[in-house]
Amino acid sequence: MENRFAEKRRRYLREYRDGIYTGMLLTGKLDEHLKKIGDTAQEMFDKWVGMEEFLLVKFLDGNVKAQNPDGSWVTNGHSDKIPDKIGWPGYTDVWKRAVARDHGSVVEAK
Repeated sequence: MENRFAEKRRRYLREYRDGIYTGMLLTGKLDEHLKKIGDTAQEMFDKWVGMEEFLLVKFLDGNVKAQNPDGSWVTNGHSDKIPDKIGWPGYTDVWKRAVARDHGSVVEAK
């Protein structure tokens, strides 16, 4: 079994739902079930990884990179590796007050 999520599901069924595991194994439905679970879980995992990568690129170091309507990044016109229209929105007053409230003795303005 190459899909790690399908293997985890197989292990769960064998350890905690042995009756279901045995029934599916005997009726020939186990492999189809594991494939469906594994494929669905892998697809969801890939989407989460994609979102993580997107958020890191868009908001890294407090810089917000602009995007085109199609979702691609706005570039400087010379290279698709160099962004254009980078914004520095800063932190909201609500966030600053929360930091001061929670860590005021550690964080002091000079």
